[in-house]
Amino acid sequence: PLFLALPAGTYSVTAVTTQKSRVAKVTMAARGITTLSPLDFQDQDLARFATRGGTTVPSPFYDTDRLVLDLSSFTLGVTPGASRADWEEADKNFAFSLLVDSARSIRGLQMAGLIAINRDELDGVQAAGIGVLNHGEVRGVQAAGVFAMSGSDMKGAQMSGVFNMALGRGTQNRGFQGAGVFNLAQGTFHGFQSAGWVNIADGFSGVQASAVNVGGDVRGMQIGLVNINSHFDGAGLGLINISPQAYYHPIALWDSEGNNHALFQWGMGWLYFVVGGVLHGQFGKANDADPLMGAGIKFEDDRWFWDTDAGWLGHVDDKGKSPSTGKSNPPEFRGHPYVRSTLGMKWGWIALEGGILVDPSASNPQPTWFGGLRLFP
Repeated sequence: PLFLALPAGTYSVTAVTTQKSRVAKVTMAARGITTLSPLDFQDQDLARFATRGGTTVPSPFYDTDRLVLDLSSFTLGVTPGASRADWEEADKNFAFSLLVDSARSIRGLQMAGLIAINRDELDGVQAAGIGVLNHGEVRGVQAAGVFAMSGSDMKGAQMSGVFNMALGRGTQNRGFQGAGVFNLAQGTFHGFQSAGWVNIADGFSGVQASAVNVGGDVRGMQIGLVNINSHFDGAGLGLINISPQAYYHPIALWDSEGNNHALFQWGMGWLYFVVGGVLHGQFGKANDADPLMGAGIKFEDDRWFWDTDAGWLGHVDDKGKSPSTGKSNPPEFRGHPYVRSTLGMKWGWIALEGGILVDPSASNPQPTWFGGLRLFP
């Protein structure tokens, strides 16, 4: 059914196709639904709706007492490739199918119970209970319960319950891809990819965010558990980075309070993670170790680098044994935030660095100075 909300009154409803025109009178109450069926319509001369200049193409219009519906823009299909001749070379404002719908070009909305197919451009919305397929540009939104697919440029948004695909190597895919499982863009993607598990693009410019991100030449950001690319220019955060621009640096430091810092820094581009510990006493003879974890930004060239990171510096207090029971008390974990800034200079695979560490939550923050070595394997 097609529902229209109209003010109360009497209307002339005309259904216009390329073959004929049919008209029905209907009176609309202030509330309620009035139903029209084919039996309510009577045939009439199509020429009365012809525009000036000799053309016989029907032109829908609306005024105070007449509503004309151009039903040639409505298509209904139950099998693939079942389009009528008068569908071709025409824009569709609305197309609906219980199984598979096929329409040439849609400016408005296409819906399907299972699969919607548009073999050319789509400027509006495609929505399907299971899948959406398009062979041509998509400038609006593709939304599907299971998957969305575009055979050429995708400009706008693709959203799917399971996965999206923007196919066509050498093409430019622009906009947004969001899926419950994975996104796939063959060609260069400009915009944002977000998926529950995997993002894949031949080339990428923008932001990829999922459990696994795969890109060729990536310019922008990759955020996930695993980031993979052939070339990277930007920033990436991940537990595992596989890229020529990824780095993994062991760091050994000594500070002004007599503590030793054993840290590990890894990242891609100008974003990084750092984990490790601050050891009290000499290596191998430490009384305890304070865990450190944080994230930061990096600026570097061939010789110099400057890192600044922030995070949490913990401390574990051993409460020893209870005097009354003789049993060991559970250790107490506490800590405080930290901010750390480092300046260093590289020579091949090794670097000298120094900086300060500050507890910003302290009432009177006192910097701790440190210096040491960093490896560039």
